[in-house]
Amino acid sequence: MPLPLPRTPHPPACSPLPPWDDLPCAPPAEAVPPGRLDRRLSGGELTLRTVQSPAAYEELRRTGVLRGSTATATPEFTRSYAWMAHRMAQRFGLPMPPDASPVWAWARVSRRGLVSMLADEPTETAVLTARVRADRAVLSSYDAWHAVLNMHPLWPDEEWEARQSAWERRWPDHCGAGPDGSIPALMREETESTWEGVFTLGRDWVQACLPELTANDVLTVTRCRPRPTANPGR
Repeated sequence: MPLPLPRTPHPPACSPLPPWDDLPCAPPAEAVPPGRLDRRLSGGELTLRTVQSPAAYEELRRTGVLRGSTATATPEFTRSYAWMAHRMAQRFGLPMPPDASPVWAWARVSRRGLVSMLADEPTETAVLTARVRADRAVLSSYDAWHAVLNMHPLWPDEEWEARQSAWERRWPDHCGAGPDGSIPALMREETESTWEGVFTLGRDWVQACLPELTANDVLTVTRCRPRPTANPGR
């Protein structure tokens, strides 16, 4: 079961988090705490869940602070992460250094969905539940975020077909470029101008982006072991 942690003030160098090998280890269905996150996302604090690699967890444990970096971001999505970091700084006033990438967490996600995602992880991960002030996080729609990841305009559902047809006529040679492709500067500018819609929250899953997560934010942590792989020799 998840390991509850004391919430007491401490300097970053004195993290209360236990070493990786001392964490309770469980399969995905047991690594995620029971219940679901607050669907209202209201009030002065947010309860978040985040899945981190052993290296990221060890950095958080050792230093007391976890910050994202473009150096460890998925290469094809670097531009999308950079856009989010820029908006966090410019629109929401959060401190984001030039080479920073957000720390990602879930603010609203079904328990079943998170368990399913963990079951697909090829290696061990840390599942952390944290409590942070709401003004430390930027919330965005998980569904809408896929437009940003794919470097595609974000249009309202009811306008999508008409807008997409017009877009393909205007940019016939670049519509399928994807996150790795090179597109004209004007096309990129017009694409990014539609992305502010990711900050409009509906009833779908909601992700939270933070400049940093501190060890004192963490309520519980569990080491999640990956799904066993089939033995190819049998």
